[in-house]
Amino acid sequence: MSKIGAHVSGHPRQGYASLCYARPALVLSLNDGGALEEAKRLSHGHTVTIFRDTTVYLEAPGDINNPPGSYADMAGYWYPRLKAKWTLNPADYYTITNEQGGNDPQALRNLVAYEREIMRRANVDGFRVCVLNLATGSPGDIVMWHAICHPFIVEAFRAGNIYGRHVYSGDLNSFDGNADRPIKEIARLGDIGGVAITECGWSAGYGFIGVEKLVAQVAAYDQRLRPFKSLVGFAVWELGTTEFKANWESAIPDVWKYLTANPSPPWQFVPVVAPPPPPPPAPAPMPHELYVKKGIGWLNLRTGPGANHTDIGDLHPGRGPLRVISKSGKWWEVAGWAHGDYLEE
Repeated sequence: MSKIGAHVSGHPRQGYASLCYARPALVLSLNDGGALEEAKRLSHGHTVTIFRDTTVYLEAPGDINNPPGSYADMAGYWYPRLKAKWTLNPADYYTITNEQGGNDPQALRNLVAYEREIMRRANVDGFRVCVLNLATGSPGDIVMWHAICHPFIVEAFRAGNIYGRHVYSGDLNSFDGNADRPIKEIARLGDIGGVAITECGWSAGYGFIGVEKLVAQVAAYDQRLRPFKSLVGFAVWELGTTEFKANWESAIPDVWKYLTANPSPPWQFVPVVAPPPPPPPAPAPMPHELYVKKGIGWLNLRTGPGANHTDIGDLHPGRGPLRVISKSGKWWEVAGWAHGDYLEE
């Protein structure tokens, strides 16, 4: 399926309705639930919608790395405020923070601790979230990402949430570390759950690269990302006029042509399947020969594995070796059946 989507930052965005009719994979909207409603309605439910609020806080709580109390306390303060905004702006998923953690392992742990508390509260209330939304290329050490972020992302997947990250590159098809980072992360995650590139652009988001270049790069990047079933889509930065001056509304007609020429089914969350239980341990090998224990009385032999079976003879203490034929529970068949408590190797 096509993975092309849009990041809606404001107005104007001439042609947005036609883009929605072309069924983009993903639309993330900044403070504008109406843009998400329009995308969902005109795409006939095809487009996955993500809402990001910047009025409660811009990126994250100011004291996220130095909370006055616990992270549960912090979430208890901020979640009702986020929930009020989310309730007014229906979406499939909601972001919690934006571009936090960087390359600092402790800051990443703090980010995970805060988002986990918000996520748990949101899930109880029926909201699904898009966790983390890491800045492009961060953390620079993918081993750090695997150690700190990966377990939390899988935890989020198990509750039906998705994971977000940003990609900015001089050339989306240059195979540089930033453009390829989502591919590497999806491989480490096992292509499960849902991964959204919630911002995808050029030159740190500043400036419009032109219609021809944008369409060519977006189409080629789409082809690279299509094989990954867990990838929701990439939200091309940005529709709307902001200080970044990156509005690509003039490219909408060409993106519309590409999307309509490449129709695809809607994205589906990839369930996290629990690994199969380990096989039971192999049974201990059956001994070939046994002896009647010494220091006991004569041992009864019976017609079957149980004291209710007929006594057919006796064996004296120390008798053996007795060739083992079979075993049933604690009973051994050695010409007749004898209880294992009275036998030894």
